[in-house]
Amino acid sequence: MNTDPDSRTAQGLRAYIAAVARALTIPQHAVGHEVSELASAYLALSHRSPTFPDRDLMLVWDEHHGWSVGVETDPGEPPIMLAYLSEELVPEPERVRAFVAEVTAGRYPGQPHPPEYPDGGELANRLARYLERPHFLSGGR
Repeated sequence: MNTDPDSRTAQGLRAYIAAVARALTIPQHAVGHEVSELASAYLALSHRSPTFPDRDLMLVWDEHHGWSVGVETDPGEPPIMLAYLSEELVPEPERVRAFVAEVTAGRYPGQPHPPEYPDGGELANRLARYLERPHFLSGGR
């Protein structure tokens, strides 16, 4: 994978994650993403799970497993993953928003174990769709 921050994959990931964050009304300071050996993203959720009401939730994405919602744990502890959105690797932001709403309502859609998405070399093309949507890059709704 091209780890250049100006690569098409990195730019597409930046635009896609921004679109998902806007769909969930997550502020920019609560979002992180990177393209290194693995393309990945982290979004801090302001919602809680009825199962873990005292713990923060996180929405994470990576190029091998797609989206998942997990419970934040102490440093050094593995996160507790609640559900994986198993439909596709790069679903529309509104689908991710609906997935998060289901998880925070106490329903666990998707699957309990991470799906595996084969590396077909299509990630850059899938993410590039979001580069072609200028309203996602402008920060406006």
